[in-house]
Amino acid sequence: VDLAVNAGSTAGGTDYTLSGTQITIAAGSTTGSVTVTGNNDAIYEGPETVIIDLTSVTNATDPAPAEQQAVTITDDDSVPTVTLSTTGSPIAENGGVATITATLSNATTQTVTVDLAVNAGSTAGGTDYTLSGTQITIAAGSTTGSVTLTGNNDAIYEGPETVIIDLTSVTNATDPAPAEQQTVTITDDDSVPTVTLSTTGSPIAENGGVATITATLSNPTTQTVTVDLAVNAGSTAGGTDYTLSGTQITIAAGSTTGTITVTGNNDAIYEGPETVIIDMTSVTNATDPAPAEQQTVTITDDDSAPTVSLSTTGSPIAENGGVATITATLSNATTQTVTVDLAV
Repeated sequence: VDLAVNAGSTAGGTDYTLSGTQITIAAGSTTGSVTVTGNNDAIYEGPETVIIDLTSVTNATDPAPAEQQAVTITDDDSVPTVTLSTTGSPIAENGGVATITATLSNATTQTVTVDLAVNAGSTAGGTDYTLSGTQITIAAGSTTGSVTLTGNNDAIYEGPETVIIDLTSVTNATDPAPAEQQTVTITDDDSVPTVTLSTTGSPIAENGGVATITATLSNPTTQTVTVDLAVNAGSTAGGTDYTLSGTQITIAAGSTTGTITVTGNNDAIYEGPETVIIDMTSVTNATDPAPAEQQTVTITDDDSAPTVSLSTTGSPIAENGGVATITATLSNATTQTVTVDLAV
């Protein structure tokens, strides 16, 4: 009796040993046999079948349809469990590469897919890195597969950032509980920005002239920067001579500049050129240079220097103690004390 293994068998040739492909039944006997013996391995295969076909018979009749028998091999290996691991972290933002590897606890005859997602708690934005894929495929018979995470360079100060990778689902293997998670840290190669101040529009007319004081960062940052300002006591302009739009400049995350304005307030007092000296007093989320930045805005006076005129009241006067008053009058006020010398 000639036998053959049917191509529809799910067991491979290394999973069992067939003692022979021909059964001989001695004359006068009615039976003969071959054996199928399971071969142990460490690969998860699930239940497998060996289908044996009767292909031909000599000196007896081959029934129609031909005889066929199936032997089932019970697997003693467990369904593999997936774990994640990372190599290469922390990575440089200028092209550093970390590898995230999915590893099976044991091999399987099935292809395993491991789905990944970036956790919302990651501090790195989507432009800060490139993830080579969101699914790892582990080929049948293998135990590992991987994706890579590559840093993308920029000129923005961000500090160390994290990319948190979650294992979201697994096919043909077991997803451990709690689900696997890996963190890759991106090291920033940009420095903390430095703040400088500059002024445009000075000198300004006292009749509504406007100067702009700008705070500029040496490079952008992902944080909001605040620059605190104060009027220096050495300023010659008084508080009513101008309007300062604010004492704090806010530079939005990703931007490099912010401004305030100094606007002249008109009056009829002669003051001459006056100065408003603006000091930078503190900085948040950036570096305050040393010495601290300072800017000066000059206000140009549109009032002329006053003219003096004399006038008299009470004249004529009695010789017996009469009083006349001689008055010096300015054409307009001034911030300076005026002395008028007289002579008879």
